[in-house]
Amino acid sequence: MNTSIRHQTTRTTVLITAFALALLVRPAQAEVPSGTPVFSNPLAITNPFQPFRPGALKVFSGSDHGTKTESHDIYLRQTREFQWNGKTVKCRILREVAFEDGELVESSDNYFAQADDGTVYYFGEVVDNYVDGVIANHDGSWLVGGPTLASDPPEIATYP
Repeated sequence: MNTSIRHQTTRTTVLITAFALALLVRPAQAEVPSGTPVFSNPLAITNPFQPFRPGALKVFSGSDHGTKTESHDIYLRQTREFQWNGKTVKCRILREVAFEDGELVESSDNYFAQADDGTVYYFGEVVDNYVDGVIANHDGSWLVGGPTLASDPPEIATYP
């Protein structure tokens, strides 16, 4: 066989193999969901873009214009239920606690559930903003269906 043809055949084989592997080992891609989500097992959050491991803790630190910042993401084992589309949806709770120069500035509970198609939905957050160690307000808080627990601040925005 001619050397030129053998190299061409080898290159073609390598390209086809590389393309086939790329199809098999494609990285996860985000997609916009369509239709009404179904929540058969909403607490099993396995989405690679937002994994949820109950009991886990992530700590982030850095600075913002000379201010030392630190954030703790605490993946709680507790859950919360929301009424949505005529059904009860259980959600996981991610507690985010933020510090600036060592002072607590915010603590929020964020609520997530995964639909059957793998999409993670955000059901809202209850935010406590602190000034000098005391809760100053709940700005930024919102919940699907509005406040439903006695511990929910009454000024929480309702969605939808």
